[in-house]
Amino acid sequence: GLGAAVYPRDGGEPHTLMTRAIAALPKAEKATSGKLAFFSAQSTAEARERFALEQDLRQAIRREQFLLHFQPVVDLASGRVRGAEALLRWRHPELGFVPPSHFIPVLEQSSMMDEVGLWVLNSACREARAWKDQGLEDLKMAVNLSARQFHDPALNAMILRTLDRHGL
Repeated sequence: GLGAAVYPRDGGEPHTLMTRAIAALPKAEKATSGKLAFFSAQSTAEARERFALEQDLRQAIRREQFLLHFQPVVDLASGRVRGAEALLRWRHPELGFVPPSHFIPVLEQSSMMDEVGLWVLNSACREARAWKDQGLEDLKMAVNLSARQFHDPALNAMILRTLDRHGL
């Protein structure tokens, strides 16, 4: 996408115009028709918010702010729990629980998705292993992957390695 700022409305100095054109980029990436977006005050606020969110996400694994919630998968005919879907959640120290719709797109558009995806897979496998160790052999675990991960030619090997590491 292309971000644009208009002289003199959006600024009189080249640096200001460039900064504001860059601030319009996220809007251009979201555009469904065309890939050009013009600067607006809202663009600046959104860019600042996204930057802050991205910086906080970069620290989330190290600070142990991610966790998995397990959504039961139930067989409607028998009423029995057949397994669970591992759902990534982020507990931000100041914002509380951040909705996945706010942080997942940021992860997917950055290089962080690979690291977080591996964390999710390992955490889900650790939980599945604990279930098996408790005698719950027949429960299945579902883990969501991002489109970005599917483009990684090493994905299959990484999944097999992780399953092996956890004895699954």
